[in-house]
Amino acid sequence: MRFVSAINRFGWGQRDSKASDMPLREWLSQQLNEPDAAIFRNVGACSDGLIALQEQRKTKIQGDPVVKPIFQAEVATQLDNLLVTDQPFREQLAWFWFNHFTVSLRQGGTRAVIGAYMREAIRPHVTGRFSDMLLAVMRHPAMLMYLENTSSIGPTSPAGRKSHHGLNENLARECLELHTVSPASGYTQTDVTSFAAVLTGWSIDMKTEQPGFVLREKGHEPGEKTVMGHDLPGWIRASPSAP
Repeated sequence: MRFVSAINRFGWGQRDSKASDMPLREWLSQQLNEPDAAIFRNVGACSDGLIALQEQRKTKIQGDPVVKPIFQAEVATQLDNLLVTDQPFREQLAWFWFNHFTVSLRQGGTRAVIGAYMREAIRPHVTGRFSDMLLAVMRHPAMLMYLENTSSIGPTSPAGRKSHHGLNENLARECLELHTVSPASGYTQTDVTSFAAVLTGWSIDMKTEQPGFVLREKGHEPGEKTVMGHDLPGWIRASPSAP
């Protein structure tokens, strides 16, 4: 394969007249073995976006004036990096997984954290294990807000008995149907419901100085669960818990 064809297929196309004298396989593998060289300017962490979102919601400001500049800065710096990167293959993989673990801008306030989601949950795991990326994605506030897992409460949990709220199956269904095994695996509605119960308590703490992911034990559905033939314990910890 010619080098120009390779950078069109594995990258974002040739941006100048220079062509690498490195063998194609070496050129590709080097990008995966080196650290991520992307530099993102004028953007902050997910917690900064959550703080802005909370401020906008509290003051009921119309027109998205607090969150919009955050989103615009993310778009600018993400595109800047894409255009000038010396790791186009790695960059292509990052955007592939960003599309695979898609998050809509149309609900949940995700506009405030979508750029941080790409930088924090996707990019660090592009050359690592799929399971690590999946966990980072499932725990990220962007995904939790988008698929409304923050409102999912175990029906027989202390919080569920008090509020009479129940499961939200969006995140569990999306994970099984699109993110991992697909309907071809033969999972059932019972598996979706059980998996949703596993994910109860995975939420966002907006009241701390640095808002972010939290496990709320009082909202977690107690008892063992079975998902696709696998027995799971009553509580799965992914982070320090909170009330």
